[in-house]
Order: sequence, then structure tokens, then C-alpha cells
Amino acid sequence: MQGAFPFEDIAERALPPPFPLRDQKKDKTNKNATKAQFNDILTQRNVIPSLNALDSLIADARSRKATAATAGEHTPLPPHMLPPHALLDAHLTPFLDAQATTLTARLEELRKENGELELRLRAQRAEMEGLVGGLEDLVRDLESAAGLVQGGEWKRLGSEVRVVEKEIGQV
Repeated sequence: MQGAFPFEDIAERALPPPFPLRDQKKDKTNKNATKAQFNDILTQRNVIPSLNALDSLIADARSRKATAATAGEHTPLPPHMLPPHALLDAHLTPFLDAQATTLTARLEELRKENGELELRLRAQRAEMEGLVGGLEDLVRDLESAAGLVQGGEWKRLGSEVRVVEKEIGQV
């Protein structure tokens, strides 16, 4: 019966199924898509210029460290080895300096304004003293006029005023 059904021979001589070829094509497509996505992410996040800047910072730090070592300077302590007060000072000093500058400027403005207010206040006091002096003179004049009226001298003054009025009326 083997001769009547040659399927076994065909199956033995048949090519392997094309699944590996399909898988290979699929893998290549996925690789290309992944590379494209990766390149898009690199471009969007500006990775390459950032890495270049990091490299230049590291190179600069190494050169400064080498320069300091040749000049005989001691290498600074890394931040994790510093005491807490030094770290606190390092972080707060720029802020505190800026605040001190701002406060100094405001203090100078306030001093200037206070000087101007003091001048205005002195001028107002002088004006008030002049007004009070004028009122005191007026009160003295009124008191002397009241004394004249009460003393009877007002009649003599009245006759003098009438004489002056007649002289004026004749001119």
C-alpha cells in the first residue's frame, strides 16, 4: 500500500513551511519600527545634545580636578561627605544674599522717604507756629480792644473816628 499512497514520500521531500521566513520578515519590520520609535524619542527629548553637554561637563570637571592636583590644592569633598551646616549654607547663601540686597534697597528707600517726611513735618510745624503766633497776636489785640471798651475809652475813640471821617469827607 505504500506505493498507492505516496504521501509519505512527498512529506519527506517537501520544503519546510514558510513560517521562519514570515517570522524573519516580521522581526525585521519590528526592528525597523523600534529603531524609528527610538530615534523619535531621542529627537523629542533632545538626548544627544544633552549627552554631549554632559560629556563636556565631565571633561571640564576632570580638567579642573587635574589642574587643582598639579597646583597642590586639595580635592574638595564630595557633597555627601560635607557636614549638614555646610550643605545648608551652600544652598541658602545665594537666596539669603539676594534677600539681603533686596532688603537693603528697601531700607534705603524707606530712609529717603523718612527724610522727605521729616522735612515736610518741620515745614508744617513752622507753619503751625506762625499761625499760632498770629492767633496769639489777634487774641491780645482783641483783649486790649475789650479792655478799651470796658474802660470807657471807646467814647474818646469814637469821637476821634468821627473827626477823621469828616476830614475825609471834605477832601
